[in-house]
Amino acid sequence: MYTFVYYLFYPFFRLFCHFKVTGRENIPKGNFIAIANHTAYKDPLILAYAIKRKNIRFIAKSDLQRFFFFKIVFNALNVIAIKRKSSDMGALRESIGAIENGDILCIFPQGTRIKGEAPKKEQALAGVGLIIAKSKSDVLPIAIKYPNNAGGCRKIRVSIGKPITYDEYMALDENGEEPRRVETAQRVFDEVCRMHNEM
Repeated sequence: MYTFVYYLFYPFFRLFCHFKVTGRENIPKGNFIAIANHTAYKDPLILAYAIKRKNIRFIAKSDLQRFFFFKIVFNALNVIAIKRKSSDMGALRESIGAIENGDILCIFPQGTRIKGEAPKKEQALAGVGLIIAKSKSDVLPIAIKYPNNAGGCRKIRVSIGKPITYDEYMALDENGEEPRRVETAQRVFDEVCRMHNEM
């Protein structure tokens, strides 16, 4: 189903959305967690086309399923729906299971679209840190930049950074303690923010 959706939307998407991807050589060969800033509804499509792998699964807020279109997309692409503002252990287990099964997990740490401003590490949600820490996977930072951070379809740039390892994002702090979940999320998302600012 993923391949069908990919080739169904790809010609239309490339015709109307102009974007350039750099850093594809940094994409690991195995499974990993990809994180990116979130500005527009098309960001998942941009991520999928940038990574170009079939075994991609996205995490998205369950609220979107109230819309018929998104419900169909969620089912077709096997999206992991997560309940915001609650401890959704079912989504956590499904996320970890997807990684263990060899899938690539794509997460937007901000949890929602934020237009008109550059991403900030403080926007990263603690739940993202929990998933990352439990998975012990490499994290691939990806920055998506629109002109004026407005989410249009022209002059979109995508930068894929080098993977962040478990030892890096779980490094002990100055007090010799492991980072809390929110700190873990901010550590990895800070790299996305840095890349975004330098684009």
